[in-house]
Amino acid sequence: MYFDRTLRPELAALLTGPLRWLLDAVRGPWGAANRAHLQSRKNRGTPGGWLQLYTANESPLCLECLPGRRPPHSSRFRFFALEGASRPAPPPIVRANWRARGLKQPGVKLTVPELATVRGQLEPYLHAAALNNESFDIEGRLTAGLARSRGLLATEPAPFLVLDTEARVGFDSMSARRDYLAQLAAHGLGRYQELDVLGLLPDGRLLAVEVKVSRADLQLAARQVATYQRQLRDVRARGDLTPQTIHAWVHQKESCGLLARGVAPAAADGPPVPAIALPDDDPGWLAHWRQALAPSRALHPVELAGLRLYRLSPDGRVLDEATA
Repeated sequence: MYFDRTLRPELAALLTGPLRWLLDAVRGPWGAANRAHLQSRKNRGTPGGWLQLYTANESPLCLECLPGRRPPHSSRFRFFALEGASRPAPPPIVRANWRARGLKQPGVKLTVPELATVRGQLEPYLHAAALNNESFDIEGRLTAGLARSRGLLATEPAPFLVLDTEARVGFDSMSARRDYLAQLAAHGLGRYQELDVLGLLPDGRLLAVEVKVSRADLQLAARQVATYQRQLRDVRARGDLTPQTIHAWVHQKESCGLLARGVAPAAADGPPVPAIALPDDDPGWLAHWRQALAPSRALHPVELAGLRLYRLSPDGRVLDEATA
């Protein structure tokens, strides 16, 4: 069981080098119009990690690092695109295995100098993919709004910073994952595997945020975030997401422009804090939320201790915060 989002240095450095244009596009008007954000990804099968571009909850482009035997100069890089129902086919340099549409292209392994020449091929594809994005669902829009306002473009640590979206704890094998999820189920928790937002509070504690579209989903959100709180607590006990590893992760995000320098507080010890975020235009929202969440808090008193509540705007900005 592990959690690691630090990239190979040569991959992270691309956002301040030959791919600076992509970071500028995500931060600028194109990114705002398409709710774009960039996240770092890594698992045991991809030790070099990859950068993943989102437009809302769609992912039209990723870039993986293929480490060489003598890093960093021997590493190669390859773009790949996840399948999208209405998205146009990517250019030939991008790997794609879209079974439903019968598209299979291997892509091209590129060196750093070669990456400086790809902008003309990728920009038209990204603009066309954004125009055809049919997945701007409400939850995706809210999560992307948080990723931008409280992550990529954040200028202060309050109420929290976004470090990751679609955060997943990794396992060394499928059987290890099945066994662990079965243990959670035996304790009345769910088999959920993808936390909407992993954040950092101003006091340095981790924040596990489940995003929903309406108060009708509050009890489901409570069960999900209780599950994620347990997962994060367990992965910390195994040596990941400690103050030291969070510091290294934050430093890398700052160095490549995914987080403003000097905004993140020093990471602190302590269990992750659970949170629920959703839009609600009722002036009496807090009383309704607390009433709806009371049974869940009684059922999971440890995992939901200190539960925080965030009322969001329709575009994913934090309007109010409270404790349950």
